[in-house]
Amino acid sequence: MRGISACARAARQGGISAAVLGLLLLVSSPSVAEDPPPPPPPPSQSSQIGDSVTLVGDSSASTVTGLVYDPASVGSGEVAWVITSGGGGERYSLVKGVSQTFYSNTNPPTGFQVTSIDGSSFTVSVNGQSDTLGLNLSTSEYNANFNFSETTDPLPSPPPSGPNGYANVLYGNNGSNGHDGALFVPPG
Repeated sequence: MRGISACARAARQGGISAAVLGLLLLVSSPSVAEDPPPPPPPPSQSSQIGDSVTLVGDSSASTVTGLVYDPASVGSGEVAWVITSGGGGERYSLVKGVSQTFYSNTNPPTGFQVTSIDGSSFTVSVNGQSDTLGLNLSTSEYNANFNFSETTDPLPSPPPSGPNGYANVLYGNNGSNGHDGALFVPPG
């Protein structure tokens, strides 16, 4: 403050111009640093595709690229996982809470109850078995634990063609409700 007072006295006496006085005041005043913006929120059941989120546990910023819902057949239809893409690659982030259940993609769906969440991991229980996993799973970790592919029995032979109404039946996999699909082509 002594420097400012001396400058003001000199200005009153005509020794320093007003422009120089203003410059001295600007240089001698403490600079105000702006606080950085807060980080984006963590993934949640209200996250939307395109949102910026901060992954729990590693604090990396990511963008929401997809949502995994509980199957409609269990009645909830809630968001169970938020899929993000960022510096760590694609991640599946659990957004269910303790005592809530999320489901596999099998038919019928298998329910997994979240029994605890601790920092960056959660414990899940199903059929009396428990396992602890990270809240942010890689695609391969998610697929290995919750995205089961069903095995099907060998495909049956197509029925013979002829006047019985079917010229050719093509069998396939993954029809509706997890059953084998079939394409019926009428004769002609």
